[in-house]
Amino acid sequence: MNALRRGFLEAYFTRRSEEKAPPPDKTTHIPTPGIDVNIVNIPKAGKYRVLDFAGQPEYYVTHNMFLRADDSVFLVVFKIIDVIDDFDGTLNEELLTWPRFIKSRISDYHSSENRPIVILVASGADMVEKRRGNHAIKVVEDIRTRTKEIFGKYLDIVDETFLLNCHDSRHKDMDRLRKCLSDYKREEQIPKLCAKISDIKNKWQINEKFPIWYWPAYVEQVKKIDPFVEDEFLKTATSYLENIGELLFIKNSKGDDIIVLNIQWLCSRVFGPMLATEIFFQYSKKLRKNQKFYSRREIDEVFSDFADTELLLNLLKIFELIFEADHSPSVSVDHTLYIAPALLVENMPESQWRMDPSKQIYFGRRIQCRDETDSFSPGLFPRLQARLYNHFRDQSQTPIGIWKNGIKVCRVVECLVYMTRGWRAIHICVRAQNEENIGDCHNLLKMVSEQINDVLEICSPGSDIESHVLSANSLRIHIDPDKTKFFSVQKILEAEMKGLNVYDEEGVGEEPTTDLLCAGYDTTPLRAQGYECDVKWINHETLENFSMIMDIKREMAGDYGTMADLMGIPPLKVRGWEGKSMSITKQILSEWSKRWAKQKRSGGFTI
Repeated sequence: MNALRRGFLEAYFTRRSEEKAPPPDKTTHIPTPGIDVNIVNIPKAGKYRVLDFAGQPEYYVTHNMFLRADDSVFLVVFKIIDVIDDFDGTLNEELLTWPRFIKSRISDYHSSENRPIVILVASGADMVEKRRGNHAIKVVEDIRTRTKEIFGKYLDIVDETFLLNCHDSRHKDMDRLRKCLSDYKREEQIPKLCAKISDIKNKWQINEKFPIWYWPAYVEQVKKIDPFVEDEFLKTATSYLENIGELLFIKNSKGDDIIVLNIQWLCSRVFGPMLATEIFFQYSKKLRKNQKFYSRREIDEVFSDFADTELLLNLLKIFELIFEADHSPSVSVDHTLYIAPALLVENMPESQWRMDPSKQIYFGRRIQCRDETDSFSPGLFPRLQARLYNHFRDQSQTPIGIWKNGIKVCRVVECLVYMTRGWRAIHICVRAQNEENIGDCHNLLKMVSEQINDVLEICSPGSDIESHVLSANSLRIHIDPDKTKFFSVQKILEAEMKGLNVYDEEGVGEEPTTDLLCAGYDTTPLRAQGYECDVKWINHETLENFSMIMDIKREMAGDYGTMADLMGIPPLKVRGWEGKSMSITKQILSEWSKRWAKQKRSGGFTI
């Protein structure tokens, strides 16, 4: 960025020092801690508000808070030396990461207007120009072509190739890049209210250790500018100010919306030392890594010079970046322990999902990225963990384990939420001792799925996902959740409509549809088949009420024969159930279900 924004004269006077720059493999690199926010004048391109995102994975967890895909121009930079020898037309994970990330932040990619503009830039021309310059340019062109083939439906990939020496502001491709930025700059008329807020914002009396306002305080200040401003109009104007980088507008579903008046404070003073690893020598104080719990005292030591720790902790809890591990009122403030899911380093031990003969009931769901253009935002799973931990703890079911890739709760039903290797799918695995717990299993699956969808809407609105059903057999026999087989819902419904079991060609065998979907609770077959659906899918509560009423009436009449006869069940079989503890109505309905399935397998059914 420094080279890009230098004009001719500045470049002339810095040229000599650039020529004496160290060899490429000896270059001193000062890593960006999180995000660096600046307003810069780029020669021949104009004024830009630049958000320089750190390339280190530890900071990805916060990027989605700042990444605005609409009306933005993205310079996606990669090192040519990393790909020049191995590129075969396939984009590796490193080359896919940022296009996926940008796509995940598009609120409506179906609209062709205002698609994010992406300029692919290869750095390190000085490492390859002398010996492999032409080949390097060809590789960059191939990468751009392939990226456009994959992401062209969602992103506006610029049809130009840039191979830069980022140390040299007068490199031959630098002016072309400046011209490209100028061509794609979107000039919009700034609303009058936004201009007034922007002009006066720096004069507001702001707590330097907590430059945050909640919505009511922000409205109060803006009404000094325009006493008649309406709430919805102000939210629209504030969103515009966010898009041009004047502030950060956090919409908080659990309370007042949040206005971050100093973005750089949040990035460098908070997220910087919170997430920094040892390579970020800019920070003399930073949170220690490789530990699960952080005390209030440790947090104070890192942030007290730059932030009001009490207010900051409340803010981080709203952002779902941190939460209290011990919620007991008896614990003093100084001894409160906190967990920051993004800082967890240990993966779930294999021992946490061992085969257990006492568990007879298994169900699961898989929520996965639809294709290679999709990804989960790196901030999604840590945020989901924080949300689930708080939910379970509030229900007096504090999780028994939390790891970088999982969270587990175990009470009547054991529930594991697990991010698979490659971070492309989330598994929700539940198991219990007997059929009485099927309802609890279904409620857990539903609750966690809804939480995932809610967090996706916040972190990755542009990511397409699909839901599958985990194999009960596979969950039962595998201790590694990554190896769990799964079926599409459509495959299960097709089997159910034919009265067949679901068959897996890869070794888990046949499974009844009721082992995959929670009969009595999951309404998927009912919604798909309506009145043609097997009676076994009837709602549990409805079945209980119906059976109770029917049993009373039949006992009074002393005859189940009419109902059994209508269902083709021999009277002798019905008499064999009499005097037993189970509801005879349920027995008849169960037998009818078996006959229904048999008739469907034979090509038809009758009532």
